[in-house]
Amino acid sequence: MKFVDTQVGWSFHYSKLSFTTNGGTRWTSGTFAFPVSPRAFSLPTRTRAYVVGDHGMIYRYSVVPIEYSARGMIDAPMMPAH
Repeated sequence: MKFVDTQVGWSFHYSKLSFTTNGGTRWTSGTFAFPVSPRAFSLPTRTRAYVVGDHGMIYRYSVVPIEYSARGMIDAPMMPAH
């Protein structure tokens, strides 16, 4: 479990991400289709995160426009900007 500040935090268990945007009062969870199970993650800012796994898997979380698309992209929840 890692918090970027007093309000926004993430926790991974295999491919299940749980996150809070209100300091842990309420958590939301979802399962994401990573090619392999995440082994570690970094949450340096509310709008940027990195997830790493076996075989060189690295995914970067970033807030992008709704119409943006990229190969291998996985939809993820948007974190509040402030």
